[in-house]
Amino acid sequence: MQPTDFWQPFENEIASFDDVVRVINRLMQTSPSTRTQFAWRGQVNADWPLHSSLYRRLNLTKNKTCEEIDMQDMEGDILKELHRWGLHNSDTNGRLSILNQLAIL
Repeated sequence: MQPTDFWQPFENEIASFDDVVRVINRLMQTSPSTRTQFAWRGQVNADWPLHSSLYRRLNLTKNKTCEEIDMQDMEGDILKELHRWGLHNSDTNGRLSILNQLAIL
């Protein structure tokens, strides 16, 4: 399966602010009943690779393709700083998952 095949059923063309509001309202009406969580992919073309900004930045600063261990080390350093700043807790939900901690950054 190609990325385009996977993402195409979820695509919405947005041509105006009203289109944005309509799509968001439709998602907000259906997501609570299905307990669906969303992430914004932020790519115009589903065929483009999806890499985190951390991965791209590490590749640039190390001038090489990073390994998984490089990512784990950097994420650990980032999470230590996040905890030092007290950003690992939510006022409403308590302690955030690691994924949510990284996402809020």
